[in-house]
Amino acid sequence: MQSFFNDTTHGNKIGRLIIEHRFGVVVNQLLSLNKNTPEERYKRFVQEYFELTQRIPQYLIAAFIGVKPQSLSRIRTRLAK
Repeated sequence: MQSFFNDTTHGNKIGRLIIEHRFGVVVNQLLSLNKNTPEERYKRFVQEYFELTQRIPQYLIAAFIGVKPQSLSRIRTRLAK
């Protein structure tokens, strides 16, 4: 990475833009844990990553949205109705 940043004309700018974007994503996720309900976080996850909901285990989705797998199961049941 360092050689890319040093050897590329705009390497520092590209690296900074990537890091700024990732920082924004992490901050938004942390804010969501504090201000949104688990149900709202799950709905947003499904909207943003629908294809992943079919490909990864539910316990990983539960960890991502900050709930236990049992709670995610209840959320999914409520939303299915």
